[in-house]
Amino acid sequence: MKIAIYVQHLLGSGHLVRAQLLADALHQDGNEVSLVSGGRAPTAGAYNLVQLPVAKTLPGDFSTLLDQHDEPVDESWKQWRAEMLAVEMKRIAPDVLVVETWPFGRRQMEFEILPMLGQQSSRLNPPMIVCSIRDILQVRKRKRRLQTLERLERFFELVMVHGDERLIPLQCSFPEYAGIKCPVVYTGYVFAASDAGPGSGEGAGKILVSAGGGAAGIELLRVAAEASSLDARSWHLLVGSGINDSEYQALRQRHSGNLKIERNRDDFRELLANCEVSISQYGYNTALELISAGCPAVTVPYAKDGETEQAMRAEKFAQKGFCLVLDERRLSARNLLSAIDRAMEKKPMPKLAINLNGISESVRLIKAHLKQFRS
Repeated sequence: MKIAIYVQHLLGSGHLVRAQLLADALHQDGNEVSLVSGGRAPTAGAYNLVQLPVAKTLPGDFSTLLDQHDEPVDESWKQWRAEMLAVEMKRIAPDVLVVETWPFGRRQMEFEILPMLGQQSSRLNPPMIVCSIRDILQVRKRKRRLQTLERLERFFELVMVHGDERLIPLQCSFPEYAGIKCPVVYTGYVFAASDAGPGSGEGAGKILVSAGGGAAGIELLRVAAEASSLDARSWHLLVGSGINDSEYQALRQRHSGNLKIERNRDDFRELLANCEVSISQYGYNTALELISAGCPAVTVPYAKDGETEQAMRAEKFAQKGFCLVLDERRLSARNLLSAIDRAMEKKPMPKLAINLNGISESVRLIKAHLKQFRS
């Protein structure tokens, strides 16, 4: 079976991480898999990586598409990329096409998504087209939500929600859920479990501050660095690749006896398992890593530019006792220190009680629904 996965991450890396995990699992299942990435993706992976010219955005401005040099793209650039995508999709000729997020989001990319879907739908043997979405959607205006319903009905045979319905049903972030005419299935959370534990013990007793792989966490890192200067405990700041070198070096100037600052590390989960308390935003992957590690957590959900996804996830998970939430609008060194003290009072953390089988279940559901689609 030939499978193509289209993914476009614009700011953080969570969308790409889920797509990579799904691509790898489908490949391991014996399928010919092509991951088509519109944001910069690592070349590692046994599946085929199709790297399109890079598109991205900056924090607080999701409407302005930028190229790899941070220059705004024009119509000729869009046409060039759409044509490149069309050539690749014709070559792949998938039996299954998984589209990540759209039509629930990624409206900026319709210049290439709509032609791609039209191209595939017009084939003599068209593929089964699947929409892949995270647990929580960015809440849109009703007009946009109704347009989403129309496009689902027009193009899609299946919607996979990578979450746990018992914790966060889709209708929490998509009120028109009942109007979706194709099957909607919950896979559980897409999370690559590991044996990471205390291990070497590095990071024990430290306050671990992280901001994922995107650029949106720079303000949290700055405030955390300031808070460390008011605190006697040991602090460890991890800086993602989405934060440029000049901002990273500016942070590094705050390096002191109780504050260690470095780029993201491969042993992040081990550091989480060892830390006294974690401070982070609350994207999809970060939330799952925190729950798996079982460490006390202060979360500062990203909420600029009208973003609602992280705040809603943090609220739902906080209700289960998995984290303590500090509103981004109240972020300050003093408030952060107060939140840390309150989070440390929550030990021991509650036991894991959510479905993390999203990788294997996604593979099973795609195969089962393809069988129905072909018949």
